[in-house]
Amino acid sequence: MFDGVAGLGSSFLEEAFGGLVRVEHMNKKFLDEHLLLYTEEEELEDFVAMAKFYIEEASTLD
Repeated sequence: MFDGVAGLGSSFLEEAFGGLVRVEHMNKKFLDEHLLLYTEEEELEDFVAMAKFYIEEASTLD
């Protein structure tokens, strides 16, 4: 859940969520089934989308 954060840097999101794929060797299918990324705050929806993008991007590098 991303609610309540003041902001998140793109470098953090890339390392945290892309790193799940690159460093921790989790595949996108596993993350889609086990990781729930969401917000109830409209102004934070871009952060959720960016986290999902970095997972997708890292998944295509294999």
